[in-house]
Amino acid sequence: MIKYLVPALLLLTGCAAHRHEVNPYLVEPSSTYLPPPKVASVPSHYESKAAITVFLDPGHGGQDKGTSSKAKRLVEKNLNLETARRVERLLAQKGYRIFMSRRKDIFVPLLDRVQMAAKRQASLFVSIHYNFTKNTCISGTEIFYFHDPKQQSREKQSRLLASSILKKLTATLPTPSRGVKSGNLCVIRETSMPAVLVEAAFLSNPNDAQLLLDASYRNKIAQAIAEGIDEFCRSKT
Repeated sequence: MIKYLVPALLLLTGCAAHRHEVNPYLVEPSSTYLPPPKVASVPSHYESKAAITVFLDPGHGGQDKGTSSKAKRLVEKNLNLETARRVERLLAQKGYRIFMSRRKDIFVPLLDRVQMAAKRQASLFVSIHYNFTKNTCISGTEIFYFHDPKQQSREKQSRLLASSILKKLTATLPTPSRGVKSGNLCVIRETSMPAVLVEAAFLSNPNDAQLLLDASYRNKIAQAIAEGIDEFCRSKT
């Protein structure tokens, strides 16, 4: 009897160990709340940055999963949140004040995100997403702003912010640039500050999806977004 139990126990142990190796951002994450990063002290040359409030918006959440790459088990809402958390920490290290529309897997209505940014008197708004299309050959990065003749100054600043982020992404990653585009999307239309929506990669593209399985690649995306935001803000100070 014992000789049959030992292989069975080894098999169960091996399966349990394999489950623990699954990347939590590629499957359903826990709803554990992660507090914002704390910066113990801000260097004197970053004092002007502390007056800049960056509002990060991880798209989707909760029952709204966004898109997904079923073959690679990539879920957009989880990737959005992971990327935003990384961007938040990178910008906090540079001295910026950061707020986010969500820090865990919850659903936040679009207009609530807009109102949260207004309440925090955000200097700029960056919504983070991953793309999908039926044409699996399409890949790359594109960033949207809202074209509004009534707010020409905000539109110009939004385009500049989008261009700054896209420049960093395409310089850092082997991703084709799909350009800065005008889009009629709620969170960039209804906000009052410069606002952009980043589509970092296509989950529908096999090559993009494969690259996103690598944590270091996802970290490079966050690094590039943070550097693009930083470059835009430094040009204003």
